[in-house]
Formats: sequence, C-alpha cells, structure tokens
Amino acid sequence: MTHDLTHWRVRERGYELPERTPEEAGAIIAAEAMQNDFSLFEYFETDRAGHAQDRPRAMRCLGDLDRALQTVLSRVDLDRLHVLIVSDHGNLEDGSVGTHTTNPAIFAMWGPPLNAADPASVAPRQLTDLTPFTLRALGVEPGDPTSAS
Repeated sequence: MTHDLTHWRVRERGYELPERTPEEAGAIIAAEAMQNDFSLFEYFETDRAGHAQDRPRAMRCLGDLDRALQTVLSRVDLDRLHVLIVSDHGNLEDGSVGTHTTNPAIFAMWGPPLNAADPASVAPRQLTDLTPFTLRALGVEPGDPTSAS
C-alpha cells in the first residue's frame, strides 16, 4: 500500500493503480494490522498540503484520512489491538505558514485500557516518548533487545 490512500496522487503522476475509496484503504490497513504484532502506516499527504498552503487539498486529505480511520477502528479488535495516530509536527492547522508550526503535535489512541498504575504504560506526551511506549506495548523493554516476549 502506498501512503496515498485512494491512489489519486500516484494516478495523477501517470501510474495505473486502481482507484479505491478511503474505506477500502482502511479495510486493507485493518486486515494487515490484525495479522501482525506491529504495523505502521505513514500518511504524509496532509504534510504536503500544509507546506503547499493548499486548503482544498488539505480538506480532501483530512476527509480521506478520517474515512479510512473510521473503517480501521470499526474493523480491528480494539480489545487486543492499540491504534495510534501520531504527528511529528504541526503545519496543517495554520494555513498562513508553509513551514512547521510550534503547536503541539497530535497523539490519539484507541484500544485496551492502559494500566494507569504502571508508569511504563503512560501514554506519550512528546515525540521522544513514542518509541519506548511502542516497545513496551510489544513486550520489549527499551534498550534490551532480548526482552521480547
């Protein structure tokens, strides 16, 4: 799967990939996620739209992403799987600048509740918290490659 949920971007560049809906893309992402211990889908069309200061394109990207995410959330087993949405920086929320903003980046999570008593399972508050959080969720203590369960 390309980062382009519906293939509009790659088709625009002359590649002959079938068009699909954001819901079809979300179903593919969900199916892959349910078959693996860890899956990553990187979507950077919102970043491109923000840098281009292209509001119509940004709205299209956000709409596609929202529809795909709704499908993912409706198709995965949220009793055993965490779904995280993470942004490394802001730039789409302020159309007056073509660079990155200093606004907080987004982090959202769905899935089984975290053990609030365990400090290791506290949801990330900054980008540098994300890797240790993800490793611990996979049963790997950060810095110890032998600790996988």
